[in-house]
Amino acid sequence: MRGKLVLDKKHYFIFLIIFLAVICGYINTTYVKYINVRIYFLDVAQDKIEPLNNNNIRVINSYNNEFHSKYKNILISPENSKEYIYRMEVKSKNNEYKNLNTIYEEYRDGLMKRGAFFISNSNYINEDMTNIKVKNIAFNLMMGIIFIFVIRFLEKVINNTRYVFIKEKCPYTLLALVYFLSSMIKVSVVLIALLISFGIIANIIKRNIDKKQQLLLLFKVSVIFKVVAIIGFNLINYIKYKTLYNYTQPDELFYYSTADYLYQRILNISHLRILELTNGNRQFGYNLFLGLLKVLNNGDILISAKVVNLLIGLVFIFIMYEFSYKLLREHKVAIMTAYMMAILLTFSLFSSIALRDVLLSLLICLLLKEIIIENGKYTIKKLVRIMIISIALCSLRIFVFMIIALLLALYKTVQYGRKRSISIVFTALGLVSLAFIFIILAGRFYRLSMFNFIYPYIRRVGLLGYIKGLVLSSVNLDFIVNIGGTIYTSPKALILRMLYPDTLFLIITFPFMILGFFSLFRRVKDISVIIIIMFVSLITIYTIQYGGWFLRIQLQIFPYQYMVISLGIFEVFKNVRFKFVDRFKNYI
Repeated sequence: MRGKLVLDKKHYFIFLIIFLAVICGYINTTYVKYINVRIYFLDVAQDKIEPLNNNNIRVINSYNNEFHSKYKNILISPENSKEYIYRMEVKSKNNEYKNLNTIYEEYRDGLMKRGAFFISNSNYINEDMTNIKVKNIAFNLMMGIIFIFVIRFLEKVINNTRYVFIKEKCPYTLLALVYFLSSMIKVSVVLIALLISFGIIANIIKRNIDKKQQLLLLFKVSVIFKVVAIIGFNLINYIKYKTLYNYTQPDELFYYSTADYLYQRILNISHLRILELTNGNRQFGYNLFLGLLKVLNNGDILISAKVVNLLIGLVFIFIMYEFSYKLLREHKVAIMTAYMMAILLTFSLFSSIALRDVLLSLLICLLLKEIIIENGKYTIKKLVRIMIISIALCSLRIFVFMIIALLLALYKTVQYGRKRSISIVFTALGLVSLAFIFIILAGRFYRLSMFNFIYPYIRRVGLLGYIKGLVLSSVNLDFIVNIGGTIYTSPKALILRMLYPDTLFLIITFPFMILGFFSLFRRVKDISVIIIIMFVSLITIYTIQYGGWFLRIQLQIFPYQYMVISLGIFEVFKNVRFKFVDRFKNYI
């Protein structure tokens, strides 16, 4: 009958999710107040304040865990890795904080019994949290709508595949129940991140269906290594510090603390004043990302943020596989590159910590993929994707975005000049103009001339020393010439640093990397030059700015370095047959 509204299961599912989102938002409404606590320990022998040490950290964190067990609505978290500064998060259902002074005095007395000399506190800038229930319902509705779109995305992925039976085995009612439970126990961001990650990976496998078995095996291996990494590294950290917050990577404490304060401001829909929290640092993309995660999760994200970062690392492996495969048209090189990312220690380590570096590396790869690999017509959809990736990358590290943008502009200029048969002189002028624009923008970012930024360093180390530093950085030995004297003060520490698994791997495979670069140059000349310039630029600027080429920042070139190494190995062994490899394949 015309004009009659017909509702099917999908419509009922949408209404059910929206209803459940409203219910969860209403029930889970929480008011939050923050108190900053500064703790002092006295060195009796020297009669002065004792500096930070692991024993005191364990004492404080152990007591914080006990205190949280007693008062579930109070969570005490470290805020600084150089001082005993902690953040007391007090939650309330009705915006009333009865007996807070008494509870705080109990906390202070308990710590002083455990050796603390003096404790001071100050109320951090707390927002006037009014009408929070309505706002919380609105953000839960947003999360529910995201969940609906994610389910629709997954349905499209599994359509016309052998896994279409999942739609019948997993009815909408069950999906709604899972969503409701995840929202109530405040792990909804983990649920959605899991669904999005598996959807993206399934889509990549679907696009490369002829390599399905190899990619499924890669998925299993990657999941095993990632799960072992996140459990292992965080367990070691807990044994050492009695907390899951990572003191060896102090930026993680910084991101979590700013996320907490941003959560309060976002939920109150007030002026964020992010620069106030980041001490003027304008590269606050990851701080804002974690703040939004906490708002959407409607609760603590200590574990959730680490899991989300792990899933970003997992997705990155498959995106890099597709990048390598489309660039080189060699499945063996692409799968080898992906396995290196899955197995080697550095990626697993930093995928299990809430830091921006894995996300930053993924965004670089996505931008390169959009402009170099997917080198087709620039539709509105494609331009929007490029704009979103660029803004996200810029918010994480401005100068990295500037370098990548310059390299891509140079690449497109050369491509355009060759396609239009433009004189090499005009092409060169275009390249010089782009380089000049980059120097001006970079100078404004660093508030000094790029010449004055780079030249003194090269003059100090000499041209040969600079080249030696680049070579040593490529095998993770840059500390020999850059920072060895300040960080590694003992032969034992130096030897352990050199025996780090990724360092050994890069040293052993260095000849393959050189061979791989020659092969890459023969196959895709322009892109090989772009990758080499990217290597040199990032190593140079990071070394000057931070004094070394650290593991975290190496993640930005590791995927392409692994790809080049894989290509070198492939060139050497492509015509060689190994019996043990055949046996392993038969076993798999």
